[in-house]
Amino acid sequence: MIASGGHGAQSAVPQACSTRHGESLLSCPAAGPSWDRAARTPAGEAAVVVHRGPYEKLAAVHQALRQWCAANGRTIGAPSLEIYGDWSDDPEKLETRIEYLLQ
Repeated sequence: MIASGGHGAQSAVPQACSTRHGESLLSCPAAGPSWDRAARTPAGEAAVVVHRGPYEKLAAVHQALRQWCAANGRTIGAPSLEIYGDWSDDPEKLETRIEYLLQ
């Protein structure tokens, strides 16, 4: 797992850790109960970063995560996930977790 430190508006420099993909419940209350569904991701190691700040900066966060994987000899597999935290009108309070399953 690649973890970010602190609660600032920018994603921190990734650090190597470990995590496992597993079963998750995907839910969007605004879309109604018919949108809720279970999703199963393959087990394995993943590269993960948590971005706190505006969605407009997510492309740079993805690029940094891909660069970390390449610099550390890690191969990105499938699937990849973007998990959005609770909505806020303040873009600096938005939180997005990005996960790349590694081969």
